[in-house]
Amino acid sequence: MCRTMLGFWSKKNAILGSALIFAIVHPGTSFPPVFLLGLMTAVLYFRSRSVIPGMILHALYNLGIVWLALAG
Repeated sequence: MCRTMLGFWSKKNAILGSALIFAIVHPGTSFPPVFLLGLMTAVLYFRSRSVIPGMILHALYNLGIVWLALAG
């Protein structure tokens, strides 16, 4: 998503825009942590030029959410 947005926006705005869309399409979850996850995955993409680090971070985030739900 960031790569497509770069055709229209600056790098900063592409990161913010993709994080905002990421948070919006995850209804039922708390907006701030999901927005932050979106920011972090976008930054990882720009640093690595690969979606793999972001996928790993997303999986770890999901694992943490499941762990908290089961522990709580």
